[in-house]
Amino acid sequence: MKKQASFLLVLMCGCILLSNAQGFTPLDLAGTWQIEDSIENAGETWLLKDSTELNGFGFDVKNNLTQITETLMLKKMNSHWLYIAQVGSQNPISFSLVNESPNTLKFVNFEHDFPQIILYEFIDKNHLKVQVGTKVKTDTISFEFKRK
Repeated sequence: MKKQASFLLVLMCGCILLSNAQGFTPLDLAGTWQIEDSIENAGETWLLKDSTELNGFGFDVKNNLTQITETLMLKKMNSHWLYIAQVGSQNPISFSLVNESPNTLKFVNFEHDFPQIILYEFIDKNHLKVQVGTKVKTDTISFEFKRK
């Protein structure tokens, strides 16, 4: 009986570790993320449409007025995630998810001038670091967000 209980305990711990190893997915972006900075008040809001799509927008807050700076979409097509951003009336730009490690989502489009890389790094479920840039590391801009 003790062997069975020990086996069940080991099996349960293994399942917990495996579920935690899966990490974050694009769906975990759902919600509002805001920069915690005394100089800049901006962020992103993502709304979950279904298990294959999130719609969102980037925003700035100035003088207590919120301005939408870009519209965003995450869309899963043929088991592949696309990140689509549109600033104003410009044409939408698509980025492909190329690396999904447990805590990061890396979207790339090397044919676009800037950014070419959008990297979301989940610090935990309520803190997010976003980096936008190019292949050249000195071109990278970083933002730290907190879930609201």
